[in-house]
Amino acid sequence: MMARDYNIDVASYQRNPSDGSSQERQEKKNDIKTINTLSQEFFVRAFEDAHVAREYIYDKRKLTDEIVRRFGIGYAPESHYQLIEYLRSKGCDPQAMVQAGVAKE
Repeated sequence: MMARDYNIDVASYQRNPSDGSSQERQEKKNDIKTINTLSQEFFVRAFEDAHVAREYIYDKRKLTDEIVRRFGIGYAPESHYQLIEYLRSKGCDPQAMVQAGVAKE
Protein backbone atom coordinates (compact mmCIF):
# COMPACT_ATOMS: atom_id res chain seq x y z
CA MET A 1 0.00 0.00 0.00
CA MET A 2 2.84 2.38 0.80
CA ALA A 3 4.48 1.67 -2.53
CA ARG A 4 1.27 2.51 -4.32
CA ASP A 5 0.81 5.69 -2.25
CA TYR A 6 4.31 6.84 -3.15
CA ASN A 7 4.28 5.64 -6.77
CA ILE A 8 7.01 3.03 -6.26
CA ASP A 9 7.08 0.13 -8.69
CA VAL A 10 7.70 -2.84 -6.40
CA ALA A 11 7.87 -5.24 -9.35
CA SER A 12 11.33 -3.92 -10.16
CA TYR A 13 12.49 -5.00 -6.69
CA GLN A 14 11.08 -8.52 -6.83
CA ARG A 15 13.30 -11.49 -7.48
CA ASN A 16 13.46 -12.52 -11.11
CA PRO A 17 13.09 -16.27 -11.74
CA SER A 18 15.90 -16.00 -14.31
CA ASP A 19 18.29 -14.94 -11.52
CA GLY A 20 19.21 -18.57 -10.98
CA SER A 21 18.79 -21.06 -8.21
CA SER A 22 18.91 -20.32 -4.53
CA GLN A 23 22.41 -21.82 -4.43
CA GLU A 24 23.59 -19.55 -7.26
CA ARG A 25 22.17 -16.49 -5.48
CA GLN A 26 23.92 -17.54 -2.27
CA GLU A 27 27.22 -17.97 -4.14
CA LYS A 28 26.84 -14.46 -5.59
CA LYS A 29 26.16 -13.08 -2.11
CA ASN A 30 29.23 -14.87 -0.77
CA ASP A 31 31.37 -13.50 -3.62
CA ILE A 32 30.19 -9.98 -2.87
CA LYS A 33 30.86 -10.42 0.86
CA THR A 34 34.37 -11.67 0.07
CA ILE A 35 35.03 -8.72 -2.24
CA ASN A 36 33.79 -6.27 0.39
CA THR A 37 35.99 -7.87 3.06
CA LEU A 38 39.05 -7.81 0.80
CA SER A 39 38.31 -4.20 -0.17
CA GLN A 40 38.16 -3.21 3.49
CA GLU A 41 41.51 -4.93 4.09
CA PHE A 42 42.98 -3.07 1.11
CA PHE A 43 41.81 0.34 2.39
CA VAL A 44 43.06 -0.33 5.93
CA ARG A 45 46.49 -1.33 4.59
CA ALA A 46 46.56 1.76 2.39
CA PHE A 47 45.79 3.88 5.44
CA GLU A 48 48.75 2.41 7.30
CA ASP A 49 51.05 3.60 4.48
CA ALA A 50 49.42 7.00 3.87
CA HIS A 51 51.18 9.58 6.03
CA VAL A 52 48.83 12.40 5.00
CA ALA A 53 45.73 10.39 5.87
CA ARG A 54 47.15 9.27 9.20
CA GLU A 55 48.11 12.84 10.05
CA TYR A 56 44.59 14.03 9.24
CA ILE A 57 42.88 11.29 11.25
CA TYR A 58 45.12 11.45 14.29
CA ASP A 59 46.15 15.10 14.45
CA LYS A 60 43.20 16.99 13.00
CA ARG A 61 40.29 14.65 13.80
CA LYS A 62 41.90 13.47 17.07
CA LEU A 63 40.80 9.85 16.61
CA THR A 64 42.52 7.14 18.60
CA ASP A 65 44.04 3.88 17.36
CA GLU A 66 41.16 2.05 19.04
CA ILE A 67 38.57 3.98 17.04
CA VAL A 68 40.51 3.57 13.79
CA ARG A 69 40.71 -0.21 14.31
CA ARG A 70 37.17 -0.57 15.66
CA PHE A 71 35.58 1.14 12.67
CA GLY A 72 38.08 -0.12 10.10
CA ILE A 73 38.99 3.34 8.92
CA GLY A 74 40.94 3.16 5.71
CA TYR A 75 42.30 5.27 2.89
CA ALA A 76 41.47 5.21 -0.80
CA PRO A 77 44.57 5.85 -2.92
CA GLU A 78 44.20 8.22 -5.87
CA SER A 79 44.44 5.38 -8.38
CA HIS A 80 41.19 3.46 -8.30
CA TYR A 81 42.86 0.71 -10.33
CA GLN A 82 44.93 -0.35 -7.32
CA LEU A 83 41.90 -1.88 -5.64
CA ILE A 84 40.90 -3.72 -8.80
CA GLU A 85 44.41 -5.12 -9.23
CA TYR A 86 44.49 -6.16 -5.57
CA LEU A 87 41.16 -7.97 -5.91
CA ARG A 88 42.29 -9.67 -9.11
CA SER A 89 45.44 -10.86 -7.34
CA LYS A 90 43.14 -12.47 -4.76
CA GLY A 91 41.25 -14.31 -7.50
CA CYS A 92 38.11 -12.16 -7.56
CA ASP A 93 35.92 -12.23 -10.65
CA PRO A 94 35.69 -8.84 -12.44
CA GLN A 95 31.91 -9.21 -12.91
CA ALA A 96 31.50 -9.88 -9.19
CA MET A 97 33.50 -6.70 -8.50
CA VAL A 98 30.96 -4.76 -10.59
CA GLN A 99 28.07 -6.42 -8.75
CA ALA A 100 29.69 -5.53 -5.42
CA GLY A 101 29.91 -1.91 -6.53
CA VAL A 102 33.68 -1.56 -6.26
CA ALA A 103 34.34 -1.46 -10.02
CA LYS A 104 32.69 -0.38 -13.25
CA GLU A 105 32.59 -2.24 -16.52
